[in-house]
Amino acid sequence: MTLKTKAIVPAHGTTSLSQTVDSKDLSNPLKAVGLPKIQPSHGFYKWYLKPASEFEIEVEYGFNNINPWEVIRKYYPENWWFTPKNILKPQDYYQSILEETGAVKIKHNFDKTYKDVVAYSSIQIKSIMHPKDWPAPNLYTEIAFKKLKKYCSSYNYFDYIDAWTNVFSIQNPTTTHSWLIYFDIQAIKTVTKFPNWFFVWWQSRGITEDILSQELLHIYQYFKTNYKPPQQEKYIPPLMYFCLNFFLPWVYQWYFEFQYVTDLKVSVIVKRHKVKWWGSFRNPTTEESVKQWVIKKAQIPGTSYAGKLTMQEEPIFGAQKAQCQAMLAAAKTPEEYKLICQKMFNQLSTGSSVKLEDEQSSKEEPSVKSSGKSKIKKKSGRRKTKKQSSSETESTASSETSSSSKTSVSSHYDSNEDDCYGVLPPVKIKSKTGKGKKKTKVKKEKKEKIKRKSKKKKDTSSSSSESE
Repeated sequence: MTLKTKAIVPAHGTTSLSQTVDSKDLSNPLKAVGLPKIQPSHGFYKWYLKPASEFEIEVEYGFNNINPWEVIRKYYPENWWFTPKNILKPQDYYQSILEETGAVKIKHNFDKTYKDVVAYSSIQIKSIMHPKDWPAPNLYTEIAFKKLKKYCSSYNYFDYIDAWTNVFSIQNPTTTHSWLIYFDIQAIKTVTKFPNWFFVWWQSRGITEDILSQELLHIYQYFKTNYKPPQQEKYIPPLMYFCLNFFLPWVYQWYFEFQYVTDLKVSVIVKRHKVKWWGSFRNPTTEESVKQWVIKKAQIPGTSYAGKLTMQEEPIFGAQKAQCQAMLAAAKTPEEYKLICQKMFNQLSTGSSVKLEDEQSSKEEPSVKSSGKSKIKKKSGRRKTKKQSSSETESTASSETSSSSKTSVSSHYDSNEDDCYGVLPPVKIKSKTGKGKKKTKVKKEKKEKIKRKSKKKKDTSSSSSESE
């Protein structure tokens, strides 16, 4: 038995013995024998067979079997669906690499009757790490796991690359396991440099134009012809670029196929890939939204220093900035400077003009009084301004949290929460308005107590003066 590294091999020059497309007949060990060849289907909601495939093993004499799953069971350990180069690195090991590096978010949905069997899974792609961003001196340098303690306790960048293919190596007894794949458009950015090996991954597991509806295909064509990406982003495939900016999930499956290489007269087993449209997905992207996105991108200059100089400043922000600069220039102590910065940050975040009346009033204190009393008053004034600024920051934070809780959280993700993948549940935001109300009540009670004490002192002082 010879083990080789996986490589993308073309389908031409081989004779397929179990080429199937329908999910019910997909290389099922019970149905694969004697099945006729089925050509890839290009229809909507149907599977599209990718032309690229990955080499698994060469079938040696004595292991020949028309059913590729039976051959794999003889070669690989139980429930193992990729080349076992290291028995201490199963599918869980590679999944832990991607999860610990923050690359993906994976969710497995188990069968209702057989709770140990994974029926289907979903993977949300958050980031793809380039070799230059590897947090180690060398790519082969091992990094220890923070959570995973069984199997291997460390991994390197080459394990990280293998994880992007081996993580999908999950299968159920009926060989109908599928993945829902999509990008986290809020986390992943096209500015980041994607490694070249990820484009090989995209060739076999990425979405294709053949499964898009006519409406969505028209929208994508408009995006492709009207948007011109920056020079540093032109290397990204157009459809991948579209998925990175607009939410577009797809369903993916893999299966083993027995092939005979006529030129070499050698039997091999390869891993085939197919994708299809997610039938339960309601597409929120419209041509109008893409137009607005293209217009917005065209108006934003480049991120270079020359581009920033050509950007026009908003008039309201310009007035606020000038006012803040004048107040910062007038500050005489570090405490005043900090108070102005805090006030400026709070006011700019809410969008209102900057007003620092408390700090100005604290400066205008009488200077003719005695030195001892003036020092006490100044200290008390500073303490008051500090308390006022802290109370104001708390009030603004509570107002922001209450306003955020009131805003609606419904989006196009929530409309698909009832689908079988169980992806993207509705977001529940816990409001903090109750805590803010409790704090205000406690403050009011404290103020009332202070007022009562001051009144009592005045009454006692007046009564004592009358008695004298």
